[in-house]
Amino acid sequence: MGLKEFLVTSEGESVPIPQYYRKYQQRLKTLQKRLSRKKKGSKRCLKALIAVAKQHKKVADKRKYFHFKTANDLLLKAEVIAQT
Repeated sequence: MGLKEFLVTSEGESVPIPQYYRKYQQRLKTLQKRLSRKKKGSKRCLKALIAVAKQHKKVADKRKYFHFKTANDLLLKAEVIAQT
């Protein structure tokens, strides 16, 4: 169960869903595994934690940028925008 398209306009144009999390899933898995092997509270654990957080932020930023870019494209194309 899930969405097939991110957005479909009234003209029938569709915007596919970007799979940012899926793209970075392997990298996140590696970083989280490295983190789990560190001794809690150590300096290396904190460094690994920061690396995981940076990767999650990267995914979040890409999603946010995609949403803003898509909304801006719609605003530039459309004469009238209505929500149902």
